[in-house]
Amino acid sequence: PKVTAGTAFFLIPVDIFLMQAWYPNLWSFWHHAGTWSISVELFLYASFPLLLSIKKLQTKSILFMSFSCVVLASSYVPSFKLGASAPMPFAIYYSIPMYSLPVFILGAMLSELHRRGFKGLLIAPLLFFMALIFFGTFNTNYAGLNFVTLPLIALTLLFACNQTQDLGIFRYTINRFTLYLGDISYAFFVYQIPLLLLLDHYIVLARTLPLVVTGCGMLAINLILAAISHRWIEPWGSRIIFRLWKIQ
Repeated sequence: PKVTAGTAFFLIPVDIFLMQAWYPNLWSFWHHAGTWSISVELFLYASFPLLLSIKKLQTKSILFMSFSCVVLASSYVPSFKLGASAPMPFAIYYSIPMYSLPVFILGAMLSELHRRGFKGLLIAPLLFFMALIFFGTFNTNYAGLNFVTLPLIALTLLFACNQTQDLGIFRYTINRFTLYLGDISYAFFVYQIPLLLLLDHYIVLARTLPLVVTGCGMLAINLILAAISHRWIEPWGSRIIFRLWKIQ
């Protein structure tokens, strides 16, 4: 949609205060389809101090709360279809921060379980990939299999956090280059949106080029923009935030 002065008057404060995830209907404006996750992260990180008391809970209580988070996160998608005249819009479940809160709490519980010596399961990663392979078509809105995938991901993370032995063949994937790709991965995600919009605008021209040329060119540009952002833009923004909040 075309951005008018009226919509810009509303959109600018929404962006400044990182509230775009609370308004899924704004996805088609500007860069909201890529930056909504920052809005979700702000809400979740602001909620984190409320979870610090989990260190005082008994292990049984933490396990029960973890189970409850899985049940709650698994109930959203099926419940959207109950008694409704039309399916719940995907963007509402996908972006509104409240729907991500149970998974965030589950992550905090896993951290405490790891601290208490829980080690996860070696077979969990294999079971996770098998579940996606054989039942992936039922993964409605990326959450239809939460009741299976969330426990398996939790057990996988606990297992991975306790691995101190040699990584075998995987040790060749751990180097400065792969770590750097991890550092710029979020910027890579953010810049893909304007690049895809640009590609869509010039799709007639893009179709005259071999697919491999277009694909490799998009990948190269995306990596360059992510590297520039990581090197100059992100540190600049961090300095502004630190000065604003007087964080030392």
